[in-house]
Amino acid sequence: MQVLIVGGGAAGLCCAIRLRQLDPAVQVTVLERLEQPGKKLLATGNGRCNLTNMQAPHSRAVLNFFASLGLMTRQEDLGRVYPYSLRAATVQNLLLDACRSLGVRLVTGCRVEKIIPGFTVQTDKGVFAGDKVVVACGGQAQPALGSDGSGYALLQDLGHSCTPLYPALVQLTSSSKYPRKLKGQRTRAAVAVTLDGEIVAKSQGLWTVKSWRRVRARCCLPITVCPALR
Repeated sequence: MQVLIVGGGAAGLCCAIRLRQLDPAVQVTVLERLEQPGKKLLATGNGRCNLTNMQAPHSRAVLNFFASLGLMTRQEDLGRVYPYSLRAATVQNLLLDACRSLGVRLVTGCRVEKIIPGFTVQTDKGVFAGDKVVVACGGQAQPALGSDGSGYALLQDLGHSCTPLYPALVQLTSSSKYPRKLKGQRTRAAVAVTLDGEIVAKSQGLWTVKSWRRVRARCCLPITVCPALR
């Protein structure tokens, strides 16, 4: 059996590795648009790669998978798990090394243009045929790192539907300039979002100050940095 995986990010690489682990007879080819597979991993967890959270479902299965590849991990506060090196590059290199040792074919710099049922995958580097196709293109959060939303069109051409897309974990614009001095800081905080005077969302958790960009919504975002002292 020949399996084609469209997208060489974390999901695509892990899928390729697991397929070869479960059945070495399966031939796996990963088609990645960028020259460097797994590049978006380098931006996760502020460059440290937050692998999972121990409070999340199936977190133990995630840790067992990485342990099978020889990765040592460490658990920090709130259940967050990182590679022991605290470097996302460690995870990227580990996945790429595992793919190579298991005989996964990596085709980089390859833009997928169309998927024809059956399956034939047309790319700017030629045509690939497979018995199964896995689409693991990610969303459209970071075009420079490979997530440009092109996967949605590929799937819609195959008859799949797509719900309305909305941004998540996005930056907000502040009229004040002082938040710029806090860039990169992380703290526990309580957040309430109000729209036209009505509270529409409340949450407690980690608040990370990043670069502030424009959002197309008029809202007030009171942030209590020390919620326990309210």
